[in-house]
Amino acid sequence: MDRRRRHPAIPRHRGTAAGGGYSTAADLLKFARALRAGKLLPPALLAEATRRQTPWYGYGFMVGERQGVAGFGHGGGAEGMNGALELFPAQDEIVIGLANLDPPEVERLVDYYTARMPLGR
Repeated sequence: MDRRRRHPAIPRHRGTAAGGGYSTAADLLKFARALRAGKLLPPALLAEATRRQTPWYGYGFMVGERQGVAGFGHGGGAEGMNGALELFPAQDEIVIGLANLDPPEVERLVDYYTARMPLGR
């Protein structure tokens, strides 16, 4: 079954905590840079937010490693929309994926890309 569909003209989910936000890659990049620079959260609070509270989740961020390098981010979507943001602070790397496709297409693409990035090399 081909799960690709055109994004609906008026999404059912609109700006809720569970999705429906609107963004561009440029705006997500600004968000990620501001987060890293301490403009949105003080460094101590960001460190706490990105500390594992469960095996894979912090406070609002998915936390893990790629190639032994610590990173955090978040992804998700709904029918016709999908996004992912991953930050690797020690390497000064940010990965953003956005598409008008059903999940988990973008997460798969970002996973594929980050698995091959020269992070720990």
